[in-house]
Amino acid sequence: MSDSDAGSAAGVQRVRERLRTIRQLRGLTQQQVADQCGLTRTAVTDLESGRRRDISLGQALVIASVLDVSLGRLLDPEPLDIVLARVE
Repeated sequence: MSDSDAGSAAGVQRVRERLRTIRQLRGLTQQQVADQCGLTRTAVTDLESGRRRDISLGQALVIASVLDVSLGRLLDPEPLDIVLARVE
């Protein structure tokens, strides 16, 4: 695995952790997020689990909006606990 691939995998891991954690903090189910984003619940499940790694910028913006966070917070490279302190 190249350094670029490792960095990309770490980035995907961060986004999926943030998506799941922020969704849960907001008290939203996967189905509610899916409905509000125009996605299927399976798509949200796959994003959170890492089975789906491709997401368009438009989809990321919609998800961030539904979760009531900026796109930057969703994609933030800082550790999750620091990001969550800013979300709460």
